Amino acid sequence: MSVAASYIAERAPLMVQDCVQIHGGIGVTWEHDLHLYLRRVTQNAHLFGGVREHRDRIAGVIRMGSSA
Repeated sequence: MSVAASYIAERAPLMVQDCVQIHGGIGVTWEHDLHLYLRRVTQNAHLFGGVREHRDRIAGVIRMGSSA
């Protein structure tokens, strides 16, 4: 689970920012739903942990498995 969450936490903000750039100024206005996705990506990082938290969790699991 943390592997996927780490990947999404890293890539999702970049993808949404690219979408905002592609759509120009409408991506951060009420005329397009991109502002909702940008908010959701930011909120998910705070609620579920960012890249660092998930990668630390993965490293902990790997360390526990290698010492067993």
